[in-house]
Amino acid sequence: MLDKDNVVFDSRYAEIAEEYITYKQSLGFSFGYNDKRHLNRLLKYLYSQGSKSNPLVFDENIVINYFKSETNSPRTVHSKQSFIRQFAIFLNNVKGIEAYIYPQELIKTEKNYIPRIFSTDEIIRIFETCNHLKYDGNSYQYNYLIFPALLRVLYCCGLRLGEALKLKVDNVDLNSGIITICNGKNNVSRLIPISDSLKEYLIIYDNNLIRKNNYFFPAVNGYMNPGTVRKLYHRTLKEAGIDGRASNGQSRIHDLRHNFAIHTLENVINLGMDPYCSLPILSVYMGHKGIESTEIYLRLTKHYFVNFLNYSKKDADHLFPEVIDYE
Repeated sequence: MLDKDNVVFDSRYAEIAEEYITYKQSLGFSFGYNDKRHLNRLLKYLYSQGSKSNPLVFDENIVINYFKSETNSPRTVHSKQSFIRQFAIFLNNVKGIEAYIYPQELIKTEKNYIPRIFSTDEIIRIFETCNHLKYDGNSYQYNYLIFPALLRVLYCCGLRLGEALKLKVDNVDLNSGIITICNGKNNVSRLIPISDSLKEYLIIYDNNLIRKNNYFFPAVNGYMNPGTVRKLYHRTLKEAGIDGRASNGQSRIHDLRHNFAIHTLENVINLGMDPYCSLPILSVYMGHKGIESTEIYLRLTKHYFVNFLNYSKKDADHLFPEVIDYE
């Protein structure tokens, strides 16, 4: 169970750490627990290389050695390079401290993960199975209520896991059927209208839950641990008899957000609507800063290619209109 958003920084660099966190948040970035841990590791290393007269040394050799201190995957190295580059820019431009800025050309990483897209029947099986999961004696006694409700909100609203877990009771208006996301990713806030069926489900959930705090999906202390949610998600797939494999490893719970976007597009097509006109609406609903981010979620899998084979010529002309004049 999780409510640990703070990291205790060493007194030598606590002030500059807090300044950097405030600076990043003022730019609209969400600087969470893992970011603070990363910043703490970086500052601890940098200050271990300095001296009393110059405690914060940030030259090229120290930066290069920082990457050599551990053996990491290309994706982890890429993340470290980006993080240390951004911190150096802050030191130079905001604090006036001369710091080596890592080159903009970061190590390349392959974006080879393709999410697991479930059929409508599989989604129904997931919901039915999560209603009957067995919990051990150490589990929070209301898990049998909380996890099924959380899973439905993730899929039906396309929320990120962190957005859903941090919802407060005041953020979920079950009278109007509106969920308010405050300061989501990229500091984007938005209103999420929910379906009548989800609204009715959440009213029953809310009426039967005895709360220990004001989180909508509470734990003993704070909100449910994301790690616990992921374990329950994989248990659900296994007990439902659903293949949980994706393109690279196991399906992630974030795949439910992909499923929301792709199933929404499928519904739009089935209703005879222009999917491209729907993208800006979907983009706002999902909390994206631009339509380009939404297009990432709308990749077509083999399952949908098969469906397209059954479309008529009229459907095809609607999706792929003939270009008459172009340069």
